[in-house]
Amino acid sequence: MSRTQVWFNDVELTSLFLVSDLRQPLLPKTVVTSDVPGKDGSLFLGARLAPRTIKLTLTVRDTTVSGLQDAARELAAILNVDEPKPLKLSIDGGLYYMAVPNAPSDGTRFLRAVRYDVEFLLSDPVAYGDEQSATVPSGGSVTFEVDGTYPTLPTITASAAK
Repeated sequence: MSRTQVWFNDVELTSLFLVSDLRQPLLPKTVVTSDVPGKDGSLFLGARLAPRTIKLTLTVRDTTVSGLQDAARELAAILNVDEPKPLKLSIDGGLYYMAVPNAPSDGTRFLRAVRYDVEFLLSDPVAYGDEQSATVPSGGSVTFEVDGTYPTLPTITASAAK
């Protein structure tokens, strides 16, 4: 079995740090209900996908205290973004998420390592596939696959008719 590779903002975290304890919720939902007088339970009004949080542990290893600090600063620089960036897990078959990382707790120190718990907030909880494009021949049609985990609405551009 091969190890799971993780990329964030085009940086392979698994080549720089030990990645472990990946926790990925399957399908969080926000369910809306309403209490109705005289009715047992509640009335179901709808459901939608809720934001997701992918959690993992990143361990920085080095033989010196200054090396650990340098690696921790490098990790902080990689994770320091102010808008969602692509988060890709090798187990997702090429799909990616748009995520903002958060490492709210102190690192756990060991003799030659420091471990950080990192959460990636996916405010848009769907996975994206690679962008695709297709040219429709004059008077014809075309079929193409987008992938991802949510219905995709295509963007259509057309040149002026001649």
